[in-house]
Amino acid sequence: MRVLLISATGFLGNRIISWLQRRGHDVILYHPEHRDHLLKGIDAQRVFGYRIHFDEQTKTLDQLKLDAAIDCLPWNDKDTLRVISGLHGRAKRVVHLSGMDVYRAWSYFHNNQFGEPIPISEHAPSRGGHHPMQDEAIPALVDYDKLLAERVILNAHFSSGYPGTIVRLPRLYGPQDPRFYDWQIVRRMVAGHEAIFMEGCQSSWLQQRGFVDNVALGIALVAERDVAVGQIYNIGDEETLTRAGWIKAMGEALRWEGEIIIRSKQDLPEHLRTAYNYQQHLVLDTTKIRRQVGYTDTIPPAEAIRRTTVWMAQNLPDHLRLDDAESALEGDLIKKVKQEAPS
Repeated sequence: MRVLLISATGFLGNRIISWLQRRGHDVILYHPEHRDHLLKGIDAQRVFGYRIHFDEQTKTLDQLKLDAAIDCLPWNDKDTLRVISGLHGRAKRVVHLSGMDVYRAWSYFHNNQFGEPIPISEHAPSRGGHHPMQDEAIPALVDYDKLLAERVILNAHFSSGYPGTIVRLPRLYGPQDPRFYDWQIVRRMVAGHEAIFMEGCQSSWLQQRGFVDNVALGIALVAERDVAVGQIYNIGDEETLTRAGWIKAMGEALRWEGEIIIRSKQDLPEHLRTAYNYQQHLVLDTTKIRRQVGYTDTIPPAEAIRRTTVWMAQNLPDHLRLDDAESALEGDLIKKVKQEAPS
């Protein structure tokens, strides 16, 4: 099978390339030349270009004689329409990677609402309006919205037979993640902090995660299957830990001897408070992708968390450091907790 990967220069893209090649497929990569250093050492054909010019690559795409394509970074409706235009009639299957931020539950979590039931199936309500994080005034996200991308993919499929598939990603984790999620937790553990503080709702919050190597294999499986055309799939770990359970698993990986202490929000220092509504859980129903394409957690979550945590502890960059004043406030709170404890 000849597979084109679009914008696959990131954390997940590397793993998808690896799985496809291990499964015997020919991989062709499409991305800007200045990002090619991120795929150093990968033996695959390159086509250099930008997403906004993808529909101008028709002659090259005709010559590639593709069986499938994977679009790793649908950004909004405009850039995705260009990808659709370039691939329609030139690939038998096209997998577009979306995310769980298209669901109404995600919007509730960010906007202090709750009430969406879990697990969230592919048929669950989508959010209304623009992406919640656009309200946080992040310049890079000003035109980001995968929900708009999904709408043009589905419209092309139902109106003209475009062979698109949508895979909704969870919060990814794994070694080599440049975002270093949970670095503050790892820093505290490595530094030997006696406790990690959380508010009650946050400690029991459930968030869907997916180990990057497992998710990459799942995406490769979708690209191989004709049955996946026109489908929407959730993907992620079969088991979802609470936030406190996740931190406990990280602590076990690092042999941390501290404890997790639950306090009310008003008792926590300002830097430990968040504006999210932890009463709205974010757990995906992944039954469909497991049943239809045979997706499984090849690496069990316990081992995946261990690998991720150990790698993070060994590779945290110097600029990700705890604030001394904030650490002092946490130390004062530990003293207060000990004083309150019955003798």
